[in-house]
Amino acid sequence: MKVLWGSLAALVALCVSCTPPAASPEELAAALGTVSYDQDVMADLSRYEALSKFLQAHIDTLITTRDAMHMVTFVQGSRDGHRDTTYAVPVDCHLFFEQNEQYDLHTAPTFLRKQLDSLYHQFSAKRISSFEVCSEGRVVIGIHTDHITQTLEATHELIWDPNGQPDRPRTKRYILDKDTLLPPGCIYRIGLIEDRGW
Repeated sequence: MKVLWGSLAALVALCVSCTPPAASPEELAAALGTVSYDQDVMADLSRYEALSKFLQAHIDTLITTRDAMHMVTFVQGSRDGHRDTTYAVPVDCHLFFEQNEQYDLHTAPTFLRKQLDSLYHQFSAKRISSFEVCSEGRVVIGIHTDHITQTLEATHELIWDPNGQPDRPRTKRYILDKDTLLPPGCIYRIGLIEDRGW
């Protein structure tokens, strides 16, 4: 047994020693400084805005439909003889993107799919990656992600928030970010994400 624990400890030590160190605040600021706002995104803002307006007009329907599909199973356990319970759980925001059955555009209501598909696919895969709709009326359109270093990525997104807030209350997605306000009420954000492999 000592050999097994010794081997496990050596493996954990090896993994930790192979993990890149966290970026310093100076390295984060320098990395963010290398990323520019995408001029093609700004030139296409009216098309992104058309998608955002469509999503805002149907936000309650999109959220209600996805809430009904967001199933959670409460496992009571086989030892007590009770059955597991599966029920729908409402959430504040829903993310949509392609190539994933749970989050795909086809999870939108049938009567919205054709127009949603048309608005979404007017962009190439390099110009849109996802969108998120939230119960308070917030719409976030994910554009693309730039790989800056081995561990740092910069995500570009457009945010329309009825309260004019770049972040939802009590949430912060990025370790460092920069914003610019575009007309009409759109925030273009570039946010850093650090992935050190853990």
